[in-house]
Amino acid sequence: MIHRDVLWQACMKLGKGMDSKPNKITVTKVATRTGHEAPVYALEHGMNPGVVLSGGGDRIISRWDLFSDHPPVGLVQTQSTIYSIRLIASRKILLAGVAGGLMHVLNLETSKEERALQIHQQGIFDIAFSEKHQLVFTASGEGVLSVWKLEDFSPVRSFLLCTGKVRAIAVHPNESEIAVACGDGTVCVFTLPSLEMSSFSAHELSCNTVAWHPVSNRLVTGGRDAYIHVWEKEGPGYNRVLSVPAHNYAVYSFAFSADGSKMASASRDKTVKIWDAGTMDILVRLDLEKFEGHKNSVNKVLWTGKFLVSAGDDRSLKVWDTGE
Repeated sequence: MIHRDVLWQACMKLGKGMDSKPNKITVTKVATRTGHEAPVYALEHGMNPGVVLSGGGDRIISRWDLFSDHPPVGLVQTQSTIYSIRLIASRKILLAGVAGGLMHVLNLETSKEERALQIHQQGIFDIAFSEKHQLVFTASGEGVLSVWKLEDFSPVRSFLLCTGKVRAIAVHPNESEIAVACGDGTVCVFTLPSLEMSSFSAHELSCNTVAWHPVSNRLVTGGRDAYIHVWEKEGPGYNRVLSVPAHNYAVYSFAFSADGSKMASASRDKTVKIWDAGTMDILVRLDLEKFEGHKNSVNKVLWTGKFLVSAGDDRSLKVWDTGE
């Protein structure tokens, strides 16, 4: 196995080589929004267009109007760091996963908490749901994926997937399966609703994020090794069809544009990159020097219409016009 420091150095050299190419699209920073008092780890769509929700180390879930200069509205304050938030628009509720394993259920109509469920022993790093199957999925720091009924949050089943953290969950666009990123570098795929599991090794170090391409049916993974891999289903398993030394340090988050033509990635190297989602050619690198981007690690990206929102350890949200 390649030592991680050697691998990261190689990624830095290759990444700089790619970044030296001219930008292929024009991106403009619309705004830098501040208000959080600690790193931001979670972003989610709001109930209305142009509204984004965020959460992080200051334990506050904030609601932002991206195109207003008004400060964010604090929806709720929890007792622990917020790692994940997930909107369930059909029920007008927001789920928030925090350090210590609690999941908060917030009613967005009343802005009141309906319940707080102790569902894990360590932090909840991601929450996903299937509207079709009425199931909620939670990823935890103790290496467990848990499945819950959306109706009453009663438990369905739990799976111990690894000794590290379970970092991210992606639901297939047709809700036929979910993919789960694990701290030991594996990806576990569950069919729905049967929950039959298969797995494959995706990264030499932790697999931090995973996403289904919304059009092509490909699976994309990002890891602590700074690589992005693209996978296609082949028989019972997955075959790697593309491998990109994408960033200088760990990849933390993915987001696809509405038409599926572009993909954004966020990294510990303080940058956001936008890629051609079909070829994985880099289109633009959003950094501090050229674009007045983030000063610290970028933890999350979220696409809303033609605007890309990024958030990170510098406590800010950046709003980017991608010109679609």
